Amino acid sequence: MPGLDDGLLADMWNFPSAFGRTRSAARQNLATKLEGIARRPVSLKSTPGELRHNITYRSIRVHFLAADLPKIKKPLRWFPFSGLQDAAISQLARKIANDLAHLLE
Repeated sequence: MPGLDDGLLADMWNFPSAFGRTRSAARQNLATKLEGIARRPVSLKSTPGELRHNITYRSIRVHFLAADLPKIKKPLRWFPFSGLQDAAISQLARKIANDLAHLLE
């Protein structure tokens, strides 16, 4: 999905994400965003992964969540993990992909 919230890394390919003042608020914001795309309820499950990333004046804490998504009707572009190395993605997305690859091994 292109872009993160608040215009940060706009027009770059990134994992679906949402910000929040608390972990719970970010999780709810992500569920709301994904439900808007899927047009139906989405189930989010916690995973053991987490990382930190600094960009300009922001310190970003990323908590990985697994999502059970229904078939999505809107046209989105998804990359297989194997294609992310050559994609025009942010350094944050590369960090996330690297950490997720290790979690999935």
